Amino acid sequence: MSEEHSPSTEPRRRDRARSEAALLDAAQAEFSIHGFKAATTRAIAARAGCSEGLIQNYFGGKEGLLLAVMQAGANEQAGFRDAGFFDRPRPASAEVEARELLDFITAAMRRLAPRLRILLDRVLLDAEFARRFADMTPRRTLVTAVADRLRQKWPTTPDPERTADAIVSFGFELGFVYPEILGRDDQQVTAFTAHYASLIAPALQT
Repeated sequence: MSEEHSPSTEPRRRDRARSEAALLDAAQAEFSIHGFKAATTRAIAARAGCSEGLIQNYFGGKEGLLLAVMQAGANEQAGFRDAGFFDRPRPASAEVEARELLDFITAAMRRLAPRLRILLDRVLLDAEFARRFADMTPRRTLVTAVADRLRQKWPTTPDPERTADAIVSFGFELGFVYPEILGRDDQQVTAFTAHYASLIAPALQT
C-alpha cells in the first residue's frame, strides 16, 4: 500500500479538509465585513480557529485564499447542469427561450453577488488576478451549457458559442451589475430582461 493511500495519511487529509473549509468560511465572512484590503490573515485564522501559517501553506496567502473562496462559489454553482434546466423541452418561441435563459443566469449571478462584491476591486485593478478569476468562475461553464442547448434545441443558431457568450454577459449585467453596482430595482431589471430577450431571439432563428 502506498503512503498516499495508507491509513496513517487519512487523519491528516481529514484535518486538512476541515481546516481548509473553516478558513474558507472565515475568509468569506471577514472579506464581506471588512473588504479584501482591510481583512487580515490573523483575523481570518482566529475566526477559523486555525494557525495563521496554514493560510500560506494551503492557499499561498490572502489573495490565494480569496481565489479559493471564489472557486468554492463556482463549485456550488457547477451543479446547475444536473437540475435539468438545460434539458427542458424547447419552448414555443425563441423569445421565451431567451427570457428563460436570462432569468436562470440572472438568478445564478445574484446568488454569487456576495462573492463578486468582495473581489470587484481586485478584478478591476489587477489584470493577472482578473485572468485567474475568469478561469475559475462559472461563466465558462455557463457559456458551454447555453451553447450546447442552442445546438440541440435551436440548431438554426449560426454561432451558438458567440450567442451563448452574449446571453451570459447579459445575465451577468442583470444579476450583478444592474442591482449591485447601479442600484436598479427589480422592475427595472425585468424591463432590461425583456429588452435583451428581444435582441437575442432573432439570433436563434436565423
